Amino acid sequence: MKNLQHNIFKIASLAILFFTLYACQDLTDIQQDVNQLNQQIEIDMLSNNFEGELPPSMVPLKDYIFKQKSNAFMSESGNSLESEIEATLKPTESHTQTLTGKINGAPSSGDVMFILDLTGSMGGVLNTAKANSINIMNSLRSLIPDTNFGAISHMDYNGVFGGCGYGPTNYGSGIDYPYRLDANLSSDLSSTANGINSMVLGFGNDGPENFTRPLWELYNDESLNWRAGSKKIAIFWLDNLPHDCNVYSLLGINGFTTGPDPGRDEIVGTADDLEFAKTINELKENGITLITLFSGGTSGNPFALWKAASQLTGGDAFPFNSSSPDVADFISAIISENLSKINNLSITSCDPTFASWLTDVDPSSYEDIILDEPIERLFDVTITVPEGTAPGVYTFDLCLIGDGAEYAKTSVTITVPDQNVTVAFDVHPGSCPNPIQLRRNGVIPTAILGAEGFDVNDIDVSSITLEGVSPIGFAYDDVAISYESSNGVSLDANACHTLGEDGYTDLTLRFNSADIIKALGSVSSGDVIKVKIIGKLLDGTDFEGEDVVIIR
Repeated sequence: MKNLQHNIFKIASLAILFFTLYACQDLTDIQQDVNQLNQQIEIDMLSNNFEGELPPSMVPLKDYIFKQKSNAFMSESGNSLESEIEATLKPTESHTQTLTGKINGAPSSGDVMFILDLTGSMGGVLNTAKANSINIMNSLRSLIPDTNFGAISHMDYNGVFGGCGYGPTNYGSGIDYPYRLDANLSSDLSSTANGINSMVLGFGNDGPENFTRPLWELYNDESLNWRAGSKKIAIFWLDNLPHDCNVYSLLGINGFTTGPDPGRDEIVGTADDLEFAKTINELKENGITLITLFSGGTSGNPFALWKAASQLTGGDAFPFNSSSPDVADFISAIISENLSKINNLSITSCDPTFASWLTDVDPSSYEDIILDEPIERLFDVTITVPEGTAPGVYTFDLCLIGDGAEYAKTSVTITVPDQNVTVAFDVHPGSCPNPIQLRRNGVIPTAILGAEGFDVNDIDVSSITLEGVSPIGFAYDDVAISYESSNGVSLDANACHTLGEDGYTDLTLRFNSADIIKALGSVSSGDVIKVKIIGKLLDGTDFEGEDVVIIR
């Protein structure tokens, strides 16, 4: 104990001297924040409950904030998804555009959860985690600057359990517990460090432990605070097999049991009993990469099992010596290696609300990408407005996703126009009433009237028909003042006016009189009726207009 106190006092004294000298320098705000945090953690070290002597891996606190990224592909130019999408579409209409996904570096954000087995054999690992927690987190932030951290601990279920040919036996006793969230994911390094520093060893009576439970909680405990689009990584320190009724099934070896995992209700044989292989597959489905630091023997099936399980999620298992003096660099190298590959790269809607708008991506994904240099991948993306979508402007983002993590995004702006724009239409502009002669050949002059906010030059003239009849001529001129549509107006031969120019260009149209009379069908002299003109704007929007006429 005296040796322990002496070592702690020596470390604290050196740290105080270091930070006193360092404070005299002209530091940036970021550097000062880092130093203040490190000083606080150094002070916290005095109250740590280390398990035995201080570990050889106790190293001076390092500042990784300005460390250059070691991978060549991690350049400062960042990642992008080019380019933005803008289109005007009616419901059921589609727009296809080629997007270029460029990856020069790490994902936009990362969430790293540390999981520690606190059963008796893990004392050295716990010491290492306590002594190196800030170094490890600073090192990982040198790879993904926007990284949040958290900490989970477990021992084993406290009590006697058995089943599927195992036990009954004591899984755990005393202070043992199967799962505890010691620090939820946050940007506060001291919160995670304090969570790790507060951990103490328990017991764990039999060899296997309840490793499946904390893995299951990774995607079921809503208080963990995983962020959407982050690179999700779980770093698990352990040294044995999980409790499971067919523990080696991932290796294709059946019939070996280490006893059931009773799940949250801690009762064997109920619906929430956990299975290791199923949990690992669900971990993969939830986009969480498992990296296992295995401090047990590596020559047999236990290490092979963790390697297979971790690789299934896109991670890996590594032998871990808790006395290593370069723990932070070791873990950083593991994460860096994991970031240098993407098993599946795809494009999705960042907002699930608009997932149905993204109707096709070709190719759907790219597989097995090695990021030893900047890469570009092309995607043909199709956006389709769902049927029944109300007019308006809709904005959302598309995300470039690699193994569940967001690398880049681009914006989508879709304008859904009114499905039927109402235009002011005037038969015999400047005349009131508006006669159509039953027995006279010739032309009927009409006009679609321009107004503030409506430019007749936006009309597709080739699409226009009056009662199904196409015009025989058109011109652009200012001939009449716009008025409200006759929609909803009672049939009145005098529902018109004789006002002339208003300063806005109108589209004048001439129709063959005989063709119009024929299209009207059974009408008689003196009838007052409405006639309708329809067509499309150049952007594909439908329009219609009406006017009241009298048959002569």
